[in-house]
This record gives sequence, C-alpha cells and structure tokens, in this order.
Amino acid sequence: MALIDDFPPARKPKLAEMVVDALRKRASFGERPRNTSKGCGGVMRVAPVGLYCARLHEGMSADRIAKHALELGADTAALTHGHPTGQLAAGYVAALVALLALDLPLPDALDRAAALLDRGVDLALITDDTDAARAIAAHRGRFKVLIELDSGDRRAGVRAEGDVLLEIARILGDRFAGVMTHAGHSYGCRDIECVRQVAANERATVVKAAERLSSNGIACGVVSVGSTPTMTHADNLDGVTEARPGVYMFQDLFQAEIGSCSRDDIAVTVLASVIGRNELENRFLLDAGALALSKDRSTQATPHDAGYGEVWDMECKPAYGSCRIERAYQEHGVAVSDSPIDFRRIAVGTKVRVAPNHACITAAAYDRYYVVDGGTEIIAEWDRVNGW
Repeated sequence: MALIDDFPPARKPKLAEMVVDALRKRASFGERPRNTSKGCGGVMRVAPVGLYCARLHEGMSADRIAKHALELGADTAALTHGHPTGQLAAGYVAALVALLALDLPLPDALDRAAALLDRGVDLALITDDTDAARAIAAHRGRFKVLIELDSGDRRAGVRAEGDVLLEIARILGDRFAGVMTHAGHSYGCRDIECVRQVAANERATVVKAAERLSSNGIACGVVSVGSTPTMTHADNLDGVTEARPGVYMFQDLFQAEIGSCSRDDIAVTVLASVIGRNELENRFLLDAGALALSKDRSTQATPHDAGYGEVWDMECKPAYGSCRIERAYQEHGVAVSDSPIDFRRIAVGTKVRVAPNHACITAAAYDRYYVVDGGTEIIAEWDRVNGW
C-alpha cells in the first residue's frame, strides 16, 4: 500500500474504499481478501486482461484463449473481491473482451445467422460496408439484406447520394432487400418542430436512396425508417414502407420530456420495496439500484432531471411529490424529494414503482414482464427475447 499512500493528495487515485481496504488488510501478496464482496470493482478493471490474452492467439484456439482470460480475470478480481460471484463475473468479462479482440472473421457470424434462418427465423441483415456485402453474397445463407443510410445521426450508414450505395446493392444482387435508417439524433431535440425537421430529413434520405436505386435498375422493396420521436411527429411518410420505432411500445421519462408522450403513457415500471428511511434527511432506501434500473441518466439533459428514475405509488401516481432516485448503487437506490416526504405512507416494506429514464435499457435486465391492467393483479407474464 506504500505506492497508494505515496501519491500526493492532488493526484491520489480515486480508488473505491473497499478496494483500498482489501489491499491494506492483506498480510502478504497473493493472500485472498478478507471480505465477501461481489461488487463491480473486479469487473471494471479486467478489460486489459482480455486484451492481453487476445495477443497470445498464435497457436491457440479461441476456446483456449477465452478459458485463459476467464481464469486470469477471476484471479485478478480475487485480489480485492472475496466472493466467488464477483470473481467469476470478472473472468467472464475478461473472456468476452478477449474474444472480441480476436476479431473473428465475418463468416463465423454469417454461419450463426444462417443457422437461425434454417430454424425458420425471419432474419434480415444490415450492412454499410462493401467487404461485408461480398462476404454475405458469397455465403450459403439466403439472406435478405438492408443497406443502412446515414440520415444525420453520423453513427453508421452510407450517403443516399453516394456511389457506395449502388456498389453495395450490386454486390448483394438478389439478396438486396432495401434501405433503412435510424434518426437517433432526434433524441437531441427539445421541441416538436425540431423533431418534425429530423423526421422530414429521415424520410427524404431513404426515399431518395430508393429512387436512385430504382433509376439504376435495382429494385428496392423495403424503405425503412424509425425512431420514436420522429414516428410520433412526422408530417409525411410518403414512400416509406416500414417504420421501426422501439421505445414507443412502453415509453419512458426521457420520451415524456422531449414530447413523444406524457407520463400517463408510460407503461413499464420497476417494482421495488422500501428497505430503509431517514426522515431527518428526507430520503428513503429502495432495494432497486443500478442492476434493476440501469444507470441511464438521459433526463439529466432535460428540464426535469429524474435522477435514475421517478418513484411512484402502486397506482403509478406521483404520490410522494417530485420523488426520484438520486443515487443508484449496485443493489440499492436512494430516493429523495424536493418537497417533504410523508413518511406515514413510506413504511419499511412499502411497495413502490420506479419509472425508467430509458425503458429499453431497464427492461433488458429482466427475463419477463409481469402484466397488470389498471390494478395490481398480475394477469399475464410475457417472456422477453434477451441476448445480443
């Protein structure tokens, strides 16, 4: 620990107290930590382990590299985290980083996609790359492929007026199915007129691409757009054959802030229990933290910062004032309010609902939805499709 203590105060690393404490308590190097921690600190520092193991690929199979990274990553976490769960999680992250860094050839991914087709899955591929298009065209899988266009988000996609669009379509041949775009930059809008302008440009981009392809003798069956804000406020969708908004199904606090919905439209919440109270500081503790809610802070950039989610009662009403999760730990959330909380309504064990900032990220933590309809009785369970 001399190295940590020798840092001048202005430069001392901001290490987690638990990590520093675990290192200080060791009698000798290699001794297991004297705690039962399974927190995220072990996971946060193992990416270099995965990258290191990926460099050992010569003469080793991907399976062996992943196994080596898993073992080394777990051992690295075990320096400060005594619980096997924390160690194993770190090992899996290290193995995942190693496999990603190996940059396995595209045909491996195409083989997996073809296997899904063989099982009857209706699957479309998306590309904006000529080399990827050649690999797809040469593969046995009878894929249908959309070319991604950039309509202003500058994340991915080719230009509707560029030569690459036509080149990719010709490479794909009869596997070319159409064009698509995603106006993700609509999330940056703070008024409806801005969203309408983005929506108009989104439509114009795909329609222009489809018209260019058609004028060059290439049929373009699918003309696809999609984002929840633009699909909510678009004035004109002429020429568009498909829309792919996602969060609109449930809506969330961020969409309410940018005008895609009202808070009454939000249809997904996280059920949580009060497990602690502090009346003096006007706050209470929930058993829902980062793992249950996510750490999305998208509403921070809007006029009404909801922290890590708004706390409602079981009837989905803001019964506790402007109550929000101000701090999210791994397993716990600290709820505060700008007005005095009526603690007569917040006993330990009280059930509350937390409305999410971003429904997609929050829902991804669960394997199913418990469905209610205007009350608290569960009337159905819907399985989720998870995994990437």
